[in-house]
Amino acid sequence: MAIRHTVLVAALASCFAQSSIAATAELNEPTFYGDINGHTFYHADYAIWATDGGTFDLDGATVTSNWPWFGRPPVLGEDNFDLYGKSAFSVTTFSKGDVGRDYTANSTFQIDWNTGTDFALNIKNADLVIFNAAAFSDGSRAHVANAFGAGITPAVPEPETYALMLAGLGITALTARRKRQTA
Repeated sequence: MAIRHTVLVAALASCFAQSSIAATAELNEPTFYGDINGHTFYHADYAIWATDGGTFDLDGATVTSNWPWFGRPPVLGEDNFDLYGKSAFSVTTFSKGDVGRDYTANSTFQIDWNTGTDFALNIKNADLVIFNAAAFSDGSRAHVANAFGAGITPAVPEPETYALMLAGLGITALTARRKRQTA
């Protein structure tokens, strides 16, 4: 009797554990004219999106923007520092209700050239997040590493999940019944 309850609890726990994580995918190559999850975008240096119909939270990431021109970036006190001393990148967030090119939020961040910087993003319930360097037309890219907290929010279990769980429970009950009959 105790074994049957243990098997039942383990089967239930495994079904719910597998259904509570939204899967995500990443794109780490510059892409022009894309369409992901029904959201159309012109350019993406880096993108992360939900692949299973769920949503995710993106708490932060380390971002680097490369100096796209010859030489080195100007430093404080040099000519053109005000113009070229820092880089910028944008983060565009798309949510489930957004259609086509509509987006939920677009934020711009300042960053030192060629220096990895950690950013707290605090993005909640996203379907797609895109990073772009402000100078991408000149060859700069927003390189993203350590995207964390894709602290993936639980996806709502689909009806198929429940059907699979019930089928598994049925097979478990049938196996237990046959073992009891042969004993």
